[in-house]
Amino acid sequence: MTGPKLTYAVIGAGSIGGRHIRNLVALGRGVVVVDPSPSIRRKVKRIFPGVSVYSDLKAMPAECAGAALICTPTNSHIPAALACARRGMHLFIEKPLSHQIAGIGLLRREAAVRKLITMVGCNMRFQYGIKRLRQLSALVGRVFSIRCYFGQYLPDWRPGRDYTKTYSASGSSGGGVMLDAVHEFDYLLDLMPGKPVSISAMAATSGLLRVTCEDNAAVTIRFDDGAIGEIHLDYLNREYTRGCVIAGERGTIAWDEREAKIRVSLKGRRPRIEREPRGSGYGRSYIEELLHFEHCIRIRRETVNPLSLSLKVLRLVLAARRSSERMKHVKVDWE
Repeated sequence: MTGPKLTYAVIGAGSIGGRHIRNLVALGRGVVVVDPSPSIRRKVKRIFPGVSVYSDLKAMPAECAGAALICTPTNSHIPAALACARRGMHLFIEKPLSHQIAGIGLLRREAAVRKLITMVGCNMRFQYGIKRLRQLSALVGRVFSIRCYFGQYLPDWRPGRDYTKTYSASGSSGGGVMLDAVHEFDYLLDLMPGKPVSISAMAATSGLLRVTCEDNAAVTIRFDDGAIGEIHLDYLNREYTRGCVIAGERGTIAWDEREAKIRVSLKGRRPRIEREPRGSGYGRSYIEELLHFEHCIRIRRETVNPLSLSLKVLRLVLAARRSSERMKHVKVDWE
């Protein structure tokens, strides 16, 4: 790494904020933390005694950090990001970008005026299996369909605390499985060569969990080249499952994250299995996304997932919700 040392302000030190703090400290980066919870601040001070901790952004000295990691609940992402942008801080916002469109236009303008580097943290883009799918997808030729799926029992996903008090379980906080597991929308769009034109979705609250948002969703997306994308997401699966299947004119590629393997089945060839290399697991993707963000700041280049692109993903999720509410196909406002 070249240039002056970059210090990061982690705004919100809960589960994902704590992970980023650990990674930044392990990478030897400067870190300050902002969190309104006294208990969380005490925990951060205990685990990371060298990290400065503040109760709010106003208490943090000006010019204290050059970049911010927004790790607050989804419904507070935009206000927190705006406050940091107005301090001239580059922005890394944890997924999803927001739970609504309001305020994003203003944030984009503030970032543009100040020439800030922006990124929404969809770490699955840096997961080995997804990167390998991107490389292998050319082997199948024209893509006809991509099916993405994710399922995990919410109480297991949020262990050690009352899961009903997490943002995942609260519609008003920006929860719900379609926003919480937005990775599948994000990497599906990244893998698909075409643009989405319409979407049809069914989302439901099963009643099994005490949540105020959808915990089960099935989504179908039509693309302008005739391809179909399918997404299944749920908080209900007692056995963690995540994967993707790409079907094309010359074969099929199937990735299973739980088994850490990719099966490549091409016309006229025997199927083969690729195993993910040791040390390339899910945790590594969080480090790689931070290094990418930092590199883009250093060279003043747009990241792979800036505000403009993540806004498109958010529009797609919100269109899926409208489709479910209206029980009909919905056109996608992609531009």
